[in-house]
Amino acid sequence: MAKKKKLKKTTSKSAKEKATPPQKATKVSRPDSASVASASRTAILNAGSLARKIEVPLSYKIVSLFSEGLYQSANKAFEELVTNSFDAGATEVKILLPVDPTDDSALIAIADNGTGMDVDGLQDLWKIGTSGKRDLASTPKDRIQIGKFGIGKLSTYVLANEVSYICKRRVKRATKYFVVTMDYTILDTMADDIVPKEPMKLNVRELSAVEAKDALSWCLSDKMFTSGNFRLFGEKSSPSWTVSVLSRLKEKANEIQEKRLRWILSTALPLRDDFAIWLGGQQVKSSRETRGRIGKWVLGKDIKTLSRPAPDGIKVRKDNSAKADKAFGLYHSTFGRVTGYTEAFHDVLTGGKAEETGRSNGFFVYVRGRLVNIEDEYFGLDSNKLAHGTFSRFRVVVHVDSLDEELQSAREGVRDGPKRRAVQKLLQGIFNFTRKKVAERDVSETPGSQISEKLAGSPSSLTRRPLVAVANAVFEGKFEPAYTRFPSNISNKAQKEFISQLEDRESADDLISSVDYSMSLSPSDGIALYDIESCELWINGLHPFVGASADNFQSSKNNRPLQLLAMAEVLLEAQLFYSGVKPNAVKETMKQRDELLRYLGRSSGRRTSIVIAQDLKDARNDQDDLEDQLVACFESLGFEASKIGGSGNPDGLAHAHLSADEDGNPRSYSVSLEAKSKKTSSKTKTVSAKTVGVSTLARHRDMLSCEHSVVVGPEFPTTQGENSALAKEITADHENTGKTITLIRVNDFAKLVSLAPVKQLSPSQLKDLFDTCQLPDESADWIEKLTHRQIKKPPYKKILDVIWSEQINDKSALVKYSSVRILLRPIRKTDEEIKEICKSIMGMAPGFLVARDESVELEYPPSRVLEAIKTFTDEQEGID
Repeated sequence: MAKKKKLKKTTSKSAKEKATPPQKATKVSRPDSASVASASRTAILNAGSLARKIEVPLSYKIVSLFSEGLYQSANKAFEELVTNSFDAGATEVKILLPVDPTDDSALIAIADNGTGMDVDGLQDLWKIGTSGKRDLASTPKDRIQIGKFGIGKLSTYVLANEVSYICKRRVKRATKYFVVTMDYTILDTMADDIVPKEPMKLNVRELSAVEAKDALSWCLSDKMFTSGNFRLFGEKSSPSWTVSVLSRLKEKANEIQEKRLRWILSTALPLRDDFAIWLGGQQVKSSRETRGRIGKWVLGKDIKTLSRPAPDGIKVRKDNSAKADKAFGLYHSTFGRVTGYTEAFHDVLTGGKAEETGRSNGFFVYVRGRLVNIEDEYFGLDSNKLAHGTFSRFRVVVHVDSLDEELQSAREGVRDGPKRRAVQKLLQGIFNFTRKKVAERDVSETPGSQISEKLAGSPSSLTRRPLVAVANAVFEGKFEPAYTRFPSNISNKAQKEFISQLEDRESADDLISSVDYSMSLSPSDGIALYDIESCELWINGLHPFVGASADNFQSSKNNRPLQLLAMAEVLLEAQLFYSGVKPNAVKETMKQRDELLRYLGRSSGRRTSIVIAQDLKDARNDQDDLEDQLVACFESLGFEASKIGGSGNPDGLAHAHLSADEDGNPRSYSVSLEAKSKKTSSKTKTVSAKTVGVSTLARHRDMLSCEHSVVVGPEFPTTQGENSALAKEITADHENTGKTITLIRVNDFAKLVSLAPVKQLSPSQLKDLFDTCQLPDESADWIEKLTHRQIKKPPYKKILDVIWSEQINDKSALVKYSSVRILLRPIRKTDEEIKEICKSIMGMAPGFLVARDESVELEYPPSRVLEAIKTFTDEQEGID
């Protein structure tokens, strides 16, 4: 896949170190051409001397029938003029549109370096209903001629009242210049007859080189027209050329849209190495060149067989005399030899700007070098049989010249019949081939390109614009996003350059360069962090929701939903701010949404601590389940816990969010989690020292910047106590690092979990276990002492009544612990103590109460919660 564009790094150092914004395309100034155009038109109509009067057998009826009836689209009518240039053997075409087509002096010019026309050629130009192009013994550049009916020039009727042809041509070894003008307003006054009573007579005049140059002064003075390789005048000028000039433009000309016309010219005409088109000073590029391509498969070379519904009997037929692009092909008795290719792209080819400029996906069927299904991307096939996910990212280009006999007169449709239906089946077979290739690619694609592909069709109002708004606010000190990281400590000039670069990103598919599964973010951080400077998206591997989806994330088949959700969270924060939501409200909304994701990711659900403890014991012989239950146990103990897993990683992480002590010193700490199961329920329950792996535990602990490591397993090889090899390794690690490793048996840890709510065991108290205990017997003794701890029964009812009363009084506000503390008087409790009590209630009655870091919420009336607490304590009394 093509490498995504990244914003250049910005610093506040020296000028050399500062980022340079992308160079914008320089706009070519257009001269005020009204007077020049008027002089050019005068020269076209009057200069030179009469060479011959030619007769044109046209009538108003014929012109209106073939022009207005066939070319209802101004852009399509315009394309016919370029078709004539191709048939004339031109290698280059220049198109110049007026700045203001409504101006009376506005002109349109189409110039090509084809064979040009002499007097006879200008006479034949106006033949209608037939074209001598197909009958030529030798065609210009040996090209298959597109023109068939001789009506292309009548497309000018819908665009202008006047069309002039100025030509350069070698005649008897001499260079000649000729001009002829058709005034359509004369036709408009003629009788309404199919065959005119008298043919129109036009003057073909011969010009000198100076007169021809004066006649084209409008074009030559406009820099938009000087691009390209061929020249009209001078030493290196083309030996022959034709310039068509449309003047006295009609209202239909106002409908010409450069973007749409550019698309028409890039798809509807045979773009090839020997045929270039320049529009408005820029070369027209094939639309397929603008998208990152997965692959291209040539018929007859890469595709030699096709499965049904493709017709049976398809064979490979190579033509060594043909040019490289048509040397390979497939053959079938019904439709003859077919050449072409199929290609698939990383990004969708639909939506966004494609709606303005025309389609880029689907089937492109060419007959004698001409696209015949511009508006029908399905070529008559049932769209329900073509998976949209693939169809929006694929294109098939086939050349089926045998369909020439089936063309309708407008050359924009093919009559129904056996030949057309056989081609449809061929296209269906090619699509199925491509669909399989896309599926194979999707399985192996990198996360960054997958999510970028999905974002490619997103409107800028949902992606780029909100990010630009946030960037401005960040640099102005008005907003601090939690999900997007911007460059800091840069100068005002560098900030402006950064904004400019961000604004210049053309589409959403420039947003993501890579997606990384990060273990360096904090468990308290959101689900993702987006570095807008490097275009990197980091998914927080320590977030509970991510932990619950870790297995899916590491699967290339199933990781897209998590990636898309992560980026959606980033964009949601930006979109809220962009929509006018106040910064504090944005922060609170994202915080509540993150809490929902954490809740959804927690494996404990509505289980009480007793149930969680039992599930831990039941999982002793199932490694995956033991990891899940270990994380759930730490959640029930009041930690922010998440599963990690995967090769080279700890099984989980638990973080204790504690307030600072009285002196302002931080008390929060983290624990890396390791589950060590026995895969069988044999009599030998001991986990080997090698399986424990002290060096690995230390590495995992340091990887997550933890102070402690806790290992839970059925039994450990420490019967010799401090003299065991495992104990000595753990002691040495503590002496070297100052950090700890604590071994706890499954049964002992389950007992701890079940006791925690009634003993009001908090993460701050559990730190003593991790600080003082290393071996499983030490841990067991610590837990046993907990069972004998006398705890004064907290004022559950009073606390619950206060919370419920506050919720009833203001249903829109969260109940803060500080509010509960004030209303509890004369009972004296700190905010931290009230939080711990609420969390212990949550452990005994999950789903009845939710205790957050700063607020608490009741789901049921106090009486129901007290009943749940009593049920729990009754069960807890029976625990061994």
